[in-house]
Amino acid sequence: MTNHAYNPNIIYCLIDPITCQIQYVGRSSKGLSRPFEQIYNPNRERDLELKFKWITSLHTKGLVPIVRILAIADTKEQLPALEEKYIRSLMRYHPECINVAVGNNTGGAITRRRPLTAINLSTGEEVEYLYIHATAKDGFDPSKVAAVCRRHRTSHKGWTFSYSGTETPIKKNHRIKAITLQNRNTKEVVTFTSIKEAASALRISKESISKLLNGKSKYLRHWILVKNL
Repeated sequence: MTNHAYNPNIIYCLIDPITCQIQYVGRSSKGLSRPFEQIYNPNRERDLELKFKWITSLHTKGLVPIVRILAIADTKEQLPALEEKYIRSLMRYHPECINVAVGNNTGGAITRRRPLTAINLSTGEEVEYLYIHATAKDGFDPSKVAAVCRRHRTSHKGWTFSYSGTETPIKKNHRIKAITLQNRNTKEVVTFTSIKEAASALRISKESISKLLNGKSKYLRHWILVKNL
């Protein structure tokens, strides 16, 4: 069995001594000297800004992060892949308490949680999440959820997502009860109870109907929005 006293290639984490939550995951080819240097001598120019502020805030309370070794690599070259493996594993199995992100070539990165709201485009149902990776437990792909939050895509698995405090595609606490559309040619007026029902009846994508409801489109083919309750 490999012993870190003789093998300095380690994956480690820094734990908040107050909340007992993992705040940072990193790698070191110098054994514990790297994490100890980080927790006792934080450097604003060297460290990530959020990490620096977190550690220095603990110092004002007379505390330092707890260091824990997560894994030992046989070679230095194995560290990047092993680090990413541990970060993704922690995010997947403990999304409620992990506050980490995959890092670059300088190590893992501490991130600030951003609460978000998910809204079902068919029913108007709302679900609150502490941060993006917490959506994985409900079967969502966090990378696609992030894309929706950044408006790089309109929805994911029939849901739209937005960070709390930002404008949502469908206003928060707004459950769709009825959608009334009028045919611009025939003047026919039809009412649907959900986006899903309208999309099915008119053979138009749910995303297109959502754009109409959000004011991003003035009409769909020959249909215009009359009322959205």
